[in-house]
Amino acid sequence: MCMAKTTAPLATLASEYYPNTRYTVQSPQHQEGRDMDYQARLDGLKKRLREQGIDVLALLPGANLTYLTGTAKEQSERPLVFFLSSSPSARPTVLLPHLEVETFSQALPYKVDLVAYTDEEGYAPAFARAANVLSLPERTIGVEARSMRLLELRQIERNAHDAKVVEADQLLSQARMQKDRDEIEAIRTAIKVSEESLMSTCAQVKPEMSERDVQMI
Repeated sequence: MCMAKTTAPLATLASEYYPNTRYTVQSPQHQEGRDMDYQARLDGLKKRLREQGIDVLALLPGANLTYLTGTAKEQSERPLVFFLSSSPSARPTVLLPHLEVETFSQALPYKVDLVAYTDEEGYAPAFARAANVLSLPERTIGVEARSMRLLELRQIERNAHDAKVVEADQLLSQARMQKDRDEIEAIRTAIKVSEESLMSTCAQVKPEMSERDVQMI
């Protein structure tokens, strides 16, 4: 496998991409304060993984991935998996379609290693490369039991020989239970917006208005 670390523009990476290349990228769009916040979440989760004896966590697009990265991705027919090693010094490894390399990477708040695949190549070889990068065989792999699809799970199991797959839902819930400063501020902002919207709507409601009329306000 060819490995490359680069600071070149992501558009350049896309034009020079080779299916068996692993890239390290960092988005310049996130300010340092936000980087530190998400990095703290990442480090805190890694600590919990070590305490629970989980070597690698595999996340699909969803609420927990948004919590760790700030990105709002939806699952599609093309697999995207965020692998988080419990090793304190290891960067996350993201398996994703080549066509999403630029947009997804620009949204990330910290450095990651990318394992990308093209439609022509298919995702199976990329799972094999990711398993090799993360040394998945004979490791303990945590997954979200409520959201892990059979497609990704089968690929992980196929390439992680003798690995033990365990549920990590409770661990993730515990990690998110303690809110950080930014989350508390976001909750306060959401409550304020909701209250202001409600007061503004109530001020315009008149007798004999229907629910549809109120919705149109």
